[in-house]
Amino acid sequence: MTGLVIIDTPALYYRAFYSVPSSLTSSDGTPVNALRGTLDAIATLATRLNTTRFIAASDAAWRPTFRTQLVPTYKAHREREDKPGTETPDELIPQIPLIYQACTLLGMPVGHIEDTEADDVIGSVVHQWDGPITVVSPDRDLLSLLSPDKQVTLLRPRPRGQWEETTIHDLPELYGIPNGERYRELAALRGDPSDGLEGAAGIGEKTAAKLLAGYGTLDNVFEAAKRGVKDHGLSPKRRENLLEAEDAVRKNVEVMTVLTDLDVGNLIEASATITPNIAGLEDFAQCYGVERSIGRLTDTFTSHAPQTAPQTSWADEPMYAFDLETTGRDPHTAHIVSAALIDMRTHETWEWLIYPEGEIPAEATAVHGITTEYARENGMPRAQAIAQMHQVFAERTPACIVAHNAPYDLTIFARECAQYGLTLPDFFVIDTLVIDKHAEPFRKGPRTLDAVCARWGVSLDNAHDATADARASGLVALAIADASPEIAQLSAEQIHGAQKEWKRDQAARLQEYLRTRRNPNAVVEHEWPFLTRGEH
Repeated sequence: MTGLVIIDTPALYYRAFYSVPSSLTSSDGTPVNALRGTLDAIATLATRLNTTRFIAASDAAWRPTFRTQLVPTYKAHREREDKPGTETPDELIPQIPLIYQACTLLGMPVGHIEDTEADDVIGSVVHQWDGPITVVSPDRDLLSLLSPDKQVTLLRPRPRGQWEETTIHDLPELYGIPNGERYRELAALRGDPSDGLEGAAGIGEKTAAKLLAGYGTLDNVFEAAKRGVKDHGLSPKRRENLLEAEDAVRKNVEVMTVLTDLDVGNLIEASATITPNIAGLEDFAQCYGVERSIGRLTDTFTSHAPQTAPQTSWADEPMYAFDLETTGRDPHTAHIVSAALIDMRTHETWEWLIYPEGEIPAEATAVHGITTEYARENGMPRAQAIAQMHQVFAERTPACIVAHNAPYDLTIFARECAQYGLTLPDFFVIDTLVIDKHAEPFRKGPRTLDAVCARWGVSLDNAHDATADARASGLVALAIADASPEIAQLSAEQIHGAQKEWKRDQAARLQEYLRTRRNPNAVVEHEWPFLTRGEH
């Protein structure tokens, strides 16, 4: 299954510019070879992949500040003396806005984010998209996105109209490394002259692969070099070259690491409903003399467009309410004391009380009332409980999991599962804290679960009991759906994606308020639905 397709648009139009005859021009003499070649490539991709769900990634800056600050030589040799700040041939410059105009008329969202490269847009979409995704680019650097927890295919154009597919499973045979992270380290060791990045002298691709295969990671390679180890081709000369180049190689890794946290949720959402502007495309085609390319593109996108089906509201999908009581407030260190999952359709309920490995802090007991003695007498061992919880989730997803302030509960649950080698199954998240703030953004007062329950007419008689809190969260979600057609009309996939944007906006507004009124250095976490960095 192809899922989503994101194209490295600059790489495609540069390739088209140099492979399609430059004699192709519009009636007013504007070059259109790159335009035609790029449009034809997109049509070919839509047919090959049998999809019209595309995103066009764009270079807002081909030498972003955060990269040139690390390595000033990054792509510096490509700058044109006659036009500082650009590497673009004169004949290509007028075609670039036309290519993106055609994409927009086609209905394809364009990812253009200040001071970033297309690779960063691609990396962020891959990181934030939950399903299969195809990345279209000739750039081998994007092999770094191949990860065991993502379904990514890199599709590279090859000579004579061929395409080369690479997944994580191909990396051991092709490069002798297991995943994209190791490929990035291989590339950093090797260097990339085309980007102005110097690697370690005498370390080519095969030697870099051999070193990484032998020592596992770049850190281990440098550690072995410092200890004078001679295995896996680490000769005295290579050790000397590695140690001399260590700083440069480590900076290469940083420069080669694409961003994953850009605001791309709107791009992902828009890609689901691509609708070509037929009249606009026809006018565009006549204006620039690309009728054949536009005609092919229009035929391809309309014939491969997904059939519209009645959309099911997330509120009508299988829904399970979830809550935890824990040993503390920090989701990166707290452990589960009790947990509950409730089927909001059948009201079937699963409850867990976990035998603590240490003492339950008094301040935690003061919140949920569970003492260390009670949990030890009545609870089950942690490993057994986590395994049972994981199994119950796995047997009932994909579905909607409802929680209030979901990142707290889900981050703890995911971390506890990971400690036993378990990975959470895929599910959609409904966070009653986020949707409540979106439904009534200017309502004054607290947004705690009991306050939100009071607003939406939900009874919460035993707050801070996992079962009571879970049930209340589920009922609040349904009450908000009943009261807000805008929120209720979204599918489970759409509201999951939308909440990422709502949470980011809500955090930004709160952070601005706090910095203006209380603390100029205040930071409000915007990650959702899992927290991956710093303290909560």
